[in-house]
Amino acid sequence: SLGFEPAGRIDQLDPGDPELILVRHPAGGTREPDGHGAGRIPVLVVTGPPGVGKTTVAFAISDQLQEAGVPHAVIDLDALGWAYPRPADDPFHTGLRLANLGAVWRNHRAAGATGLVLATVVEGDDDVAAIAGAIGAAELTVVRLRADPGTLHDRLRGRELGEGLAWHLERADELGRAMDG
Repeated sequence: SLGFEPAGRIDQLDPGDPELILVRHPAGGTREPDGHGAGRIPVLVVTGPPGVGKTTVAFAISDQLQEAGVPHAVIDLDALGWAYPRPADDPFHTGLRLANLGAVWRNHRAAGATGLVLATVVEGDDDVAAIAGAIGAAELTVVRLRADPGTLHDRLRGRELGEGLAWHLERADELGRAMDG
């Protein structure tokens, strides 16, 4: 599991929920440069359970980077794995998402991006290493967003339906407990 340490509030990036808290993973994965540009690529990984606001916060960070003139890309890793069917041994399409991340990042890099903001669920150090491996010369900073279970459930009820809602509610509770424990 990840060793998350509280790092304070992120009021300036708060997408409307005063209970949103930032926590930082003390170490990110890195790899040696792989020929896709000199130096290490700064990657901010925004994680947390479903409904916490990962994508919303990633785009708020992007807005601030744009205002500062920092060339970057924003990727929602889930979007890179939305495909059917899903292999029985890879129900979250992790392999596909990581392969697509490497390809999409190379395209963003070729278009001038020098950094990446990535919204995804990170469940452990293996996930951090896999993300770094997909990107190459990455220096990762992982931040974890938190919200109370009631807030997560309210957000999920506003965006999910049917069996998808039940699954997301259970998954949010499961990940919230795992990330806090």
